[in-house]
Amino acid sequence: MTLPPPTPGAPDVEPVRSSRWPSLVWLVPVLAILAAIGLLFQILATRGPLIEIELETASGLKAGETIIKYRDVDVGQVETVRFSSDLTKVIVEARMDQSVAPYLDDDAKF
Repeated sequence: MTLPPPTPGAPDVEPVRSSRWPSLVWLVPVLAILAAIGLLFQILATRGPLIEIELETASGLKAGETIIKYRDVDVGQVETVRFSSDLTKVIVEARMDQSVAPYLDDDAKF
């Protein structure tokens, strides 16, 4: 494509050059997204295990509020409370602290 000859008396105008690289303005949202992804991975990596506890009753338990303690130290929190499939027991799902994870096994009693 060729440019038409300049019109007499018109100012000289240079064509706009497009850059191969995007504007530096896009650097800020890209860095924010990368930081958010990094924080998400860090949170997921440091979460403790989710355990199930079978109880006879759920007296006093509230999902999202009840704290599990060992020797007056918080070691977990109740996430959900539901019935077993045969409705004879209550199943409590609790997210335990990462620091107590090595001590949890099938024989742990609550």
